[in-house]
Amino acid sequence: MVGILLVSGVISRLVLRKLRVRRVLPDHGIVGRMMPVTYEFRNEKRFWPSLSVSVSEIDGAEGFMRQPQCYLLHAAPASTASVPAELFPKRRPPPARPLPAEYQLSFRVREAGDEPARPRHGAGPAGHR
Repeated sequence: MVGILLVSGVISRLVLRKLRVRRVLPDHGIVGRMMPVTYEFRNEKRFWPSLSVSVSEIDGAEGFMRQPQCYLLHAAPASTASVPAELFPKRRPPPARPLPAEYQLSFRVREAGDEPARPRHGAGPAGHR
């Protein structure tokens, strides 16, 4: 019984070793509509194929209606296999980083008769002092 478990562990390690996965996204997606995605599996082993590999995305899964997942049946040695998948985005991703304070907009309310503020310290057009 322990021997079967040991052999299963060794074979599982061989199947996943030197297997590279890349996700290819389309140019744009629309919230609530199907978005086709392709997962490319590159098997870099010389002799051993990769068989029966299931991929589920964990990070960022809350941004989709269903958890993104796909199934690879077979990837021959030294070859690339493409597996199509359908994703349904449910919200936009958060911005990569917040805008710095100098880019945030501020508004000033002026009355109809007020003149616009003049630049100070030579910051205006050339020749204007």
